[in-house]
Amino acid sequence: METYKPVMLIGWVAVQRVSSGVCCRMETYKPVMLIGWVAVQSY
Repeated sequence: METYKPVMLIGWVAVQRVSSGVCCRMETYKPVMLIGWVAVQSY
C-alpha cells in the first residue's frame, strides 16, 4: 500500500488537472499539498 499510494495520488492529480482544465491558484497548490502529504505518510 505504501508503494501504491504515491502512484495513486499522481494519477488523481492528473485526473483533476484534465477534468478541471482551468488554471487557478488552487490547481497550483493542490500538487504541492499532495506531495507534502505523501512525504508525511512516508515517515
